[in-house]
Amino acid sequence: MPGIFEENRIIGLLTKFDKNLSLSYLQKIKEFREELEEIGLIDRLTLIKDPTLANPIGFRLEFSDPILIMLSHPLCRMHARILYPIEFEWERFYVTQLGMLPVFFVDLNTITLIKFWSEAASQVPPQALRSILGKEAACMELRPKSRKIPYSTMNFLIAFGADLWKTKGDIDEIMRSYMKYSYWTVPKPGFSFSTHLLHTKASIKYVLKVAKTLCLIDKISSSTKFRIWNRTIKVHKIRIRMLTEKNGNFFFLKREAYLPDDVLRELLSIEERDKISIKESFLNAIVLEIKEKRRSFELLSIISDIGASYFELVQTLIAYTLMRTFNLSDNITFICNMDQLKMSFKNLLTQIGRYIRLPSTVSEKVENIFDIALQSLYPLFVVKEENVYFLHPTVFNYLRTKPQFANISQIKDKERLIKILIFLEKMNAKVPYMELYLDETLEMFRGESKKELLSKFFSLIRRMKIAKLLQRCF
Repeated sequence: MPGIFEENRIIGLLTKFDKNLSLSYLQKIKEFREELEEIGLIDRLTLIKDPTLANPIGFRLEFSDPILIMLSHPLCRMHARILYPIEFEWERFYVTQLGMLPVFFVDLNTITLIKFWSEAASQVPPQALRSILGKEAACMELRPKSRKIPYSTMNFLIAFGADLWKTKGDIDEIMRSYMKYSYWTVPKPGFSFSTHLLHTKASIKYVLKVAKTLCLIDKISSSTKFRIWNRTIKVHKIRIRMLTEKNGNFFFLKREAYLPDDVLRELLSIEERDKISIKESFLNAIVLEIKEKRRSFELLSIISDIGASYFELVQTLIAYTLMRTFNLSDNITFICNMDQLKMSFKNLLTQIGRYIRLPSTVSEKVENIFDIALQSLYPLFVVKEENVYFLHPTVFNYLRTKPQFANISQIKDKERLIKILIFLEKMNAKVPYMELYLDETLEMFRGESKKELLSKFFSLIRRMKIAKLLQRCF
């Protein structure tokens, strides 16, 4: 008899909340399953069925190694802790707690929910984290204990007693760069990538649809207040434009949205400090569509970056172009060559550049501004001769544990990093095993079993492929 998962309950709650959204989710799960079967990865995930439906309602991917997440006050703004009764029989039940904490899940490059149960729920957010949940996002390591950490295609992680540890070194800055430059999800209808569900035992209270893209603020007007999860949030009504695309065409969507008071104060502080104007800049930002049963509104919730120069625009559009190209391909490290990048970048800039007002700066007169901007995105994007590669956060998370890559963010490690990225693409191309085994790249990991290294690399490749499918199908 198939097991009963949390997804079995949630799909019913989602159907009651919004039938069309539920159908959208199930259709995308169907597409995801077909893609998994086509590339032979269906057996790498746990399939979740419902007795009333012919097709699966979800999948779970399990993590046995530590995973990286990012926390901050804006990211975790919608955290919740609720009482959650669990029945055993007609008259036997107990009440536990469910804690839900929105985070940036670095390894899969998405914003998701971590679910904490029982005593752990009372620690959401943990007391030790309160000082961390400030303006700057902080990277944490979630370490599994006796049980693996499952990730559901309904976009949540279950901690199962896993410990949260603060990462060391310069990882915070690199993880903020991943969120800033590699995480993009344009607004789209239906159940989209990074959508997450805030619920009680009996009903879904909020559906949060995440869009991460370039935004332009046209007007900031009156203030009001919202009541969410028994918390009052002061907001300001705004008019914005959000970058999106359809069939290769890029354009800005006009939106009426709201800006939390703390985000506005941050913007005004940056205006004062850097002597810039919000109306003559662009935001690399996250907009939450918050759906309740009878209403919905959009909240410009998180600012990853504010750009007020041509250099910053070039830097951001290069990253956007590279990730769009990467997500549409079947590669796991190789993105494109320089000619392809420049052509795609020019096309994007031509379509949207005239809508972005920026002050005149010296960067407009720098001849090789494109090359300088691309180099500044290292180690996320790495250039080797005329080819551009992506250091997927899954690979970064593995390499950071190796002494050979202790300084992975420094340019002096570029040649070793390039060898790894090319080798992984070689593995992805299904080169014969013995050729991989004899490849000199493995000699960098002296003292380690080549067989175990190859097994680990194959595991990383499978995980990256699944991450790309999630991005593509949802």
